[in-house]
Amino acid sequence: MTESQIFAILKSVALDSAWSILNGLGFPDTFVQGLNVLYPGKRMVGRAITMKYLPKRNDLMQSLKLNERGMGNNVGAKNTTPGDILVIDACGIVDGGAFGDILVAGFKANGGQGMVIHGALRDLAAIREMDVPVYYTAAHAAGSRSIMCVDFNVPVDCAGVTVAPGDILYGDAEGVLVIPAHLAEEVAVKAAALDHKENFIRAQLESGAAKIEEAYPMSAKLQEQYEAFKKENPPLG
Repeated sequence: MTESQIFAILKSVALDSAWSILNGLGFPDTFVQGLNVLYPGKRMVGRAITMKYLPKRNDLMQSLKLNERGMGNNVGAKNTTPGDILVIDACGIVDGGAFGDILVAGFKANGGQGMVIHGALRDLAAIREMDVPVYYTAAHAAGSRSIMCVDFNVPVDCAGVTVAPGDILYGDAEGVLVIPAHLAEEVAVKAAALDHKENFIRAQLESGAAKIEEAYPMSAKLQEQYEAFKKENPPLG
């Protein structure tokens, strides 16, 4: 299955279903919660690229040769490729924005699909007009006055969840699910199957064809009806 096919299936399923499958595979704690959601009605799916910030120290800025290594605030946007989601670990520092509207515009122009910032952004009013899903801790009018970008495309901490470059991220109104890349296809296919089954059960309840005691847990009769339905209407994947 191609990456684009995996992304399409993930966008079609409930995030909760994807989490249930990932939990069953031994990854129960990869859900980023507690961030503001700029576009709660949009679903965000893509692969992670990352930026790592630390609290600013002028001596380390020099000794780590950050400028020579190109570790400016634009390192994420200029290295974005189509399908990327930029994850910024700004240590949760919110007294200045790690990203603003110009960088978001450049990120989007390079094919970026969304951003997750454990920290602050600026130019919120302008970014609201750009139709890019953004998850963020806070907004602030100042620039990145107290943080420094020290690395790019390394594992980072995003609000208590480790994100590695290449992880597949799925965001909706609830938050962002981080899916290890090697599990993405399995999660997508199994989540689609779970959604398919639960949508059938809900339809039976809503139509009055089944009662809750038959549906939860699922009775043998309803299971048989579902198997017949599934043959005529197979799930995605």
